[in-house]
Amino acid sequence: MDKTKNSEKYITNLYDYFQVQGAGTGVAFSGGGSRAMAAAQGQMRGLKYLGLMDKAICLSSVSGGTWAAAAYTYLPEEIEDDDFLGGVVMDPSRLRLGKKKEIKISLNRFTKNNMGIGPTQMGLIAMLEKVIELHKAGCSNDQLWSRAIGELIFKPFGLYDAQNSKYFSLSKKWVEDKITKHNPTIGHDQFYLPKANRPYLVVNFNVIPVMDAPTLLPMESTPTRAGALAQHPSAGINDTGERLDIGGGFIDPFDFDSTNPKVQTDGLVETDIPNFKFSIHSMAGMSSAAYAEQLQTMDLPSAIDSIIPRKNYWPNMNIKPEQTYDYHFADGGSLENTGVAALLRRKIPNVILFVNNMTALSIDQFGKVVVSDQIPPLFGYQPKTEGKPYVRYFEKDGTRISTQEDKYEVFRYNKVFECDQFFNLIEKLNEAYQKGGTAMHVQKGLKVLACPHLGVEAYTLDKILWVYNNEVKDWQKKLNWTIRSTMWLFFKNFPHYNTFTQLHLSKRQVNLLAHLSCWNVISESKAGHTGEETNRSVVESMFPGL
Repeated sequence: MDKTKNSEKYITNLYDYFQVQGAGTGVAFSGGGSRAMAAAQGQMRGLKYLGLMDKAICLSSVSGGTWAAAAYTYLPEEIEDDDFLGGVVMDPSRLRLGKKKEIKISLNRFTKNNMGIGPTQMGLIAMLEKVIELHKAGCSNDQLWSRAIGELIFKPFGLYDAQNSKYFSLSKKWVEDKITKHNPTIGHDQFYLPKANRPYLVVNFNVIPVMDAPTLLPMESTPTRAGALAQHPSAGINDTGERLDIGGGFIDPFDFDSTNPKVQTDGLVETDIPNFKFSIHSMAGMSSAAYAEQLQTMDLPSAIDSIIPRKNYWPNMNIKPEQTYDYHFADGGSLENTGVAALLRRKIPNVILFVNNMTALSIDQFGKVVVSDQIPPLFGYQPKTEGKPYVRYFEKDGTRISTQEDKYEVFRYNKVFECDQFFNLIEKLNEAYQKGGTAMHVQKGLKVLACPHLGVEAYTLDKILWVYNNEVKDWQKKLNWTIRSTMWLFFKNFPHYNTFTQLHLSKRQVNLLAHLSCWNVISESKAGHTGEETNRSVVESMFPGL
């Protein structure tokens, strides 16, 4: 069962450092629901085709990107990667609307265990019905959303079983050395373990330290750690108004949601056993909690007061039982939707950032490029407000600038790059798009600024590659005429499927976006590039020494 037994105590390790840091290439898959999942499927397909997927040291994911990255990381050994990711079609003119014998060119077909199954099962109505079904079956309110994600996203791939829930970890050896050693009743057979040669996964979500306040604090879960390394003293408030600390390190993920912590020796803490196992669907549900918030506004039964994920949490600083509180948790994208912050925290020198957004590149009346709300705050700018120019969060002298819209306040302290690098980036992305190519651009030697709120320390990137989900004329013009002439009918808003109103995607919609996203990674197209550069050569250049 999903629920654990409270017949014993657990012993968890404390960690004050990152498991993976300071070397190699990291890849981030942004949030964006089913659109982000379908795009990430294609991007993973492309990286695998180039032999680069297992060369990445770390994957960082948010929301819909997490649905893809977590399923990929923990995919059962018996499911082949090509079955899961789908086949590569280098020439888009070969794609067909209908069912053809060759599955990979048929937009209306999936391989047996295709990742694209997920988006076809999603949708606000489908999720609402699943939540109500689980509620009638006796599921507690704070588990409804995460278990719905388990049913709709992870169950098709053998990664969710309500009757036999499992934890997750890094390897059999890690479980034996770090967990079973101190908890003899917990063996590696109680854990989902990553498939061979997978990068280290970082799933991003946020804790809500004070309800109804415009502040979120980033947290993450990995195969070996859960929590937040950055320290935020007195940031939380409990029901009696007492201030609580947040952050200071990590614990073993299997013990996340525990209570009554008591410090032992040698970096160990004894806790009461959590009521529910913290599993893949648990962290993925927290990472994609924006949809729980959306469902909260719909016609839920009166007995369901809230489906926003809620977990017990205690900090690694000033550890004592009174510091425990059952906080609500928010979508990873509600604070930083690209996933780049988790890679910057680890000072990874080379970063590929897939911004799988729903905002098409365009030019405003001020002659500036309009981009997704995800990007400007990273450079100290507020997201674009229609009819107004870009505005910073702070003057150069540090004077605070009011936000143009209240919802932008939560991003105020997300600045990790210099302001003067912002317009160069978005102009380069748009230039590549206008030339018919993929909206992609490499920034070299970009300085990373200290950002205490996101837990980022200053350093200098070797390279960061931005790949922006957008129309690609060089690819689209090669599509079969039947597909191009029915874009308005079968592929509305392509490739910018709406995050909420198009959460349910058809096989055709999933496949077309995945094929474009794969092509963006592997193509020999020179459109939008200089000299002999191609999409493929740019992506390969992000893995030095290969």
